[in-house]
Amino acid sequence: MRKFSNLLFASICALSLLANCTGKQGDPGPAGPAGPTGPNMSGSLVGFVNPISEDGTELNKAGVTVTVTSVTPQLTQTTNASGRYEFANLKNGTYNLSFSRNDLGTFKIFGFGHVGGDAPTVITSTYVPAISQTLVTNLRASAPKYDPSSGYYTEMTGFFYNNAVTNSYRAVVLYGGTTSTVSSTTGTLLGTYYVYQYSGSTGSFQVTRSRFTSAGFAAGSTAYVVAYGVPDYYSISYNDPTTGRTVFPAMNPTASQVVPVVVP
Repeated sequence: MRKFSNLLFASICALSLLANCTGKQGDPGPAGPAGPTGPNMSGSLVGFVNPISEDGTELNKAGVTVTVTSVTPQLTQTTNASGRYEFANLKNGTYNLSFSRNDLGTFKIFGFGHVGGDAPTVITSTYVPAISQTLVTNLRASAPKYDPSSGYYTEMTGFFYNNAVTNSYRAVVLYGGTTSTVSSTTGTLLGTYYVYQYSGSTGSFQVTRSRFTSAGFAAGSTAYVVAYGVPDYYSISYNDPTTGRTVFPAMNPTASQVVPVVVP
């Protein structure tokens, strides 16, 4: 009986050793062939353009030039009376587009994805604004002021002329820089400001300390600022990934005089 027990114990140990023994794994085999690429489909890219004036009035929708700028040669279509355009048989992919007409600013779309296939890809509504007629003159800056609700600020005053609109509201885009040569292409955007322009008198708006400091200007330093008129109804802008800057396509190209400001 003892001999049988010893034999059984030895058998169990041997089976246990075999169960826990594994051979050395071999090297991985070569990679398999690459899988097939996705379908290269073509289809229509369709869109609608809505030109608008400074006060938000719809303008004639025909004759807007739409250009696919990210292909060579570039592709161009013109909107019809409904503002519709279509690029037929356009391969699926990502495209940049621009929208322009003589009386409008040039608006751009970057990286729009076109699926292709039987169903058209649709850009529902693209608002393209008329260039602002607001001219900013006699721009001035106050000494730093303080208000319990808004904190430290600078009050900017000036004349904001625009004979193309009947209301008394105006809007400006303000840029700041470290030299008196600051402009919309070199300055740092400080923001868009809305102004109530009284007939025959000046208008004003406030630029807070936080606006300056968030743009990199320290309190007590001197910043040089310049203003440009933009539509007060639709302040349309887009980000240009090639420059990293915000573009206001309807901005009046005529700048105000550059004004030194002591940052509050």
